[in-house]
Amino acid sequence: MQPKQWQPLATPNDRGIEELTNRKSVRFLRLPAVKDISGLGKTTLYARIKAGEFPAPVKLGGRAVGWTEEEVLQWARDRVAENRLTARQVTRVVAAA
Repeated sequence: MQPKQWQPLATPNDRGIEELTNRKSVRFLRLPAVKDISGLGKTTLYARIKAGEFPAPVKLGGRAVGWTEEEVLQWARDRVAENRLTARQVTRVVAAA
């Protein structure tokens, strides 16, 4: 079974990578900022990247990597949306019982 690759739940007008590259600016986040936004530790982040469950970093040169701010924020928004959807489904099941 192949691991599920991370994909944003929704991209503006399904423009994907073109949306990111055609912007006037792309902001890169380094690991401490990504950890703050995601709430995950370094080991967990890299495990989720390997599993395709978190956006992969972009090589910035040498040994430096960064994540695009928009992809990390979209991942965070997706987690909130999934959580809210699950909470609503549970509430409906409990209310129906």
